Amino acid sequence: MWKDERWQISRPASALWTWGSNNTCELTTDPSASCTMGYYPEFVIMAKTRDHIKAGVDFARSRNIRLVMRNTGHDFESRSAGANSLAINTHGFKDISFTDKYDGPGGYRGPTITIGAGVQGFEVLEAAHAQNPPRLVVTGESGGFIQGGGHGPLTSLHGFAADNALSFEVLTASGHFITANANSNPDLFWALKGGGPAGIINEHANYMVDNGLYAIYELYPPAISGALHVQPIMGFNLTAEQLRTTVAPLFKALDDEKIPYSSGFLEYSDFYSIYHDIFEPEQAAQNGLTGGWVFTHKDMRPENQGAVADAIALALSPRSDMLGIVIGHIFDPGHTPLDATWKQKLEHHDVMANVITEKYKKAAPDGLAYVNENYAFMNNWQDAFWGDNYSRLKEIKKLWDPQGVFFSPSTPDHGTHAIFIVRSPERPNSHSSNSRTKPPGRTISLQHDNFRAGLSSHSNKIPRRIDVKRSGEP
Repeated sequence: MWKDERWQISRPASALWTWGSNNTCELTTDPSASCTMGYYPEFVIMAKTRDHIKAGVDFARSRNIRLVMRNTGHDFESRSAGANSLAINTHGFKDISFTDKYDGPGGYRGPTITIGAGVQGFEVLEAAHAQNPPRLVVTGESGGFIQGGGHGPLTSLHGFAADNALSFEVLTASGHFITANANSNPDLFWALKGGGPAGIINEHANYMVDNGLYAIYELYPPAISGALHVQPIMGFNLTAEQLRTTVAPLFKALDDEKIPYSSGFLEYSDFYSIYHDIFEPEQAAQNGLTGGWVFTHKDMRPENQGAVADAIALALSPRSDMLGIVIGHIFDPGHTPLDATWKQKLEHHDVMANVITEKYKKAAPDGLAYVNENYAFMNNWQDAFWGDNYSRLKEIKKLWDPQGVFFSPSTPDHGTHAIFIVRSPERPNSHSSNSRTKPPGRTISLQHDNFRAGLSSHSNKIPRRIDVKRSGEP
């Protein structure tokens, strides 16, 4: 259950990648083990209406409380967690609607889909596949995925998810609902398409594309030590034979070295089918750090391939006590702004920031970093994530969110200082062994007026936290 993705997503404040919670309340059979809040939110609003979201934002802004937005908790940089924070859970916004012809701004006139802030990627694909004829949607989630750009298997042909966005319904930091598109608030529209949090997206509309054809292959390692396992390689709009020709040099290299291997090719008529075979489900309760770097075609020139290989080798085994996994994906950027113990954790962060990432940068000086799947504390993250767009993003962020209501690591105008400076106070274990499978975080069952009255009873001088007395605590 603990590693079941959909179960974890259904929790009010659970994180699929647990390092962001500071690992202070892990699954255990030891009833005496410590269980503290760590970086989990202190309160969670299970929002059901727009007014619930607005009430949370208004309260956090007026009381200077750290605000966290969460749909699924699927975030490598723990942007859906925050010590001493108030979280707004948008998972209840499941509306999905389709139109045959878009008549809004931006020049596009094809079919569209509009999705709520709580819709997950698999739900979008299922709904689109059920249409007649079945359709495919490039983009998925309305939250961090699209606000960080959003890449996937179709990106090389259709761009980032954010490139396909047509319009956003947004709750601003000032508590106002607005529309952001090519005509209305175009600066915010541009910033939301990859620039990070500048408002809460209640729903967004994007266009759909035709179904593609995938063919994949996988190398199955023999049951021996030192085996190589290659994850499926997908060829968009290729037959199995065409993909076989593409990967032939790899097989030849293995044959030349007399390395035994097994392989197989499969063809799928649509993306929906391959998605369920390859991508679903994903394991939860992951405990690792992510980093990454985009290698351009220039970086992959023959004379530089040795440096690239060395960088990948270092990422696989940076130290004897660390194991790495390298994932490759080809994509082309579009019109978005993308361009243990405390001591042990600091060591791991140092290796990621100053050893692995720096090696990648030297091997690919013309490359860049993708903010959704990277290391938030890398050196010079402003340039790595957004390049020349950073200054403009910073100004837009100041304009729309001058108080910094919407904060996350590596956000324009805010940075990365807060996550590891603020520590949650240690508390006695107040969870029974039966309840320890439930991640901490208290849920506010919403009656809108009661919520306002309950939270408003606190002093307006609270420094980004709400303290409440729990049963059994002094």
